[in-house]
Order: sequence, then structure tokens, then C-alpha cells
Amino acid sequence: MAESGYVRNGLIAGGVSGALTAAITYLTLPPVEAVLREVKGFVSMPLPEEVLKAYLSIGLAVSGVIAFILLLLLGALLGLLHEFLDKRLGLSVVATAVITGLALTAVLTLPNIALHGSLLKTLTNAASGAAYTAALAALARLANPRGYREDILRSSEVY
Repeated sequence: MAESGYVRNGLIAGGVSGALTAAITYLTLPPVEAVLREVKGFVSMPLPEEVLKAYLSIGLAVSGVIAFILLLLLGALLGLLHEFLDKRLGLSVVATAVITGLALTAVLTLPNIALHGSLLKTLTNAASGAAYTAALAALARLANPRGYREDILRSSEVY
């Protein structure tokens, strides 16, 4: 398996934004009873209330973990996008990190805006995208994914 500093940085930034999203998710979870009242109107098959309540409790309990894992995977995938943009655009590694973070922010927030999702979910996704952008830009600056040798080669070019 080929290792890439871009994927590593994307994975770490995804972990940071996933941890933030999981924390926000757990802090803003509605009570099971409130979710149960909403779900009852949508469920067409006759399920006992206790069974439905047990499933909802499990779903609410793992929702933060699922958000963390999703952003971890998205972070790694966007690390590949960061590498592609960095090699194609010729901009600084921090600039391409910010472009990559803005792409994640757009992917997370635009569907909520277009589908009139809840304001809390839109703000949570925007905060997650901002955390990813900040972490990826900081990592691009501190742990340059281009590597030491490539930086020497680029800085020695005469214009």
C-alpha cells in the first residue's frame, strides 16, 4: 500500500472534525421520547412502543460514532483530492488545503440548505467543515505532505 502524507493529513483532519461533530451531536441529541413521537407518525407497521424505543435508543447512542467514522473516511478521501489539487494547480500546499476544506464544507452544508434541513444540522456541518479546513491547513503547514526533498527542489527553481 502506498503511503501518502496527503492522506495522512486528511485522515487526521477528518478525525478532528469527526470528534467535533460527534461532540456536538451528543450535546444536542433530543430525548428518545421526542424522537419516538415524531417517528410514530411515519411508521406504518404496528411495532410495540418498547421495541421502537429500544431501536431509537441504540440509533441515538451510536449516531456520534457514525459521524466520526464518516468524517474519518471522508477526510482520507479528501486527502487524495488535496494531493491532486496540489500537484495540478501549482498553488501553495496551504492554499490547496483550504480549497479542499471548502469542498468538504460545501458537500456537507449545501444539501441541508437546498432541502431546507434544520438550522442546527446545517451549523453543525459548517462547523465540521471549518474544523476540517483549519486542521488540514495547519497540518499542511506543520507536516508538509510534499516531503522535504520536493520542497528543496521547488525552492531552488530560478524564475
